[in-house]
Amino acid sequence: QIYRDSDIYIIASYSEGMPRTIFESMASSTLVIASSVGAIPFELSDNINVVLIKPKSVDEIVSAVIKVKKDILLREKIITNGFEISKTKNLNLSVINLVKFL
Repeated sequence: QIYRDSDIYIIASYSEGMPRTIFESMASSTLVIASSVGAIPFELSDNINVVLIKPKSVDEIVSAVIKVKKDILLREKIITNGFEISKTKNLNLSVINLVKFL
């Protein structure tokens, strides 16, 4: 419910793997702003299904929030694409794909 009540989910990590919370947010049609660390920039595309920011940069967080608040079409595109990718990224599908790979 918290994701659905939010406009933006910001995950400003210094290091990560691939946080499940990103896909939970996307599945709730919440726009995601995330640090470009770990697997995040390999799994997601900047300004396509997420807004990527440099780690440890408050200025980039502020700029990203302002950008998506001002650009309604960009915001809608990122939310829509994020929702679509969230359908393909969940634990059950990951296990199925892993078993197929083995």
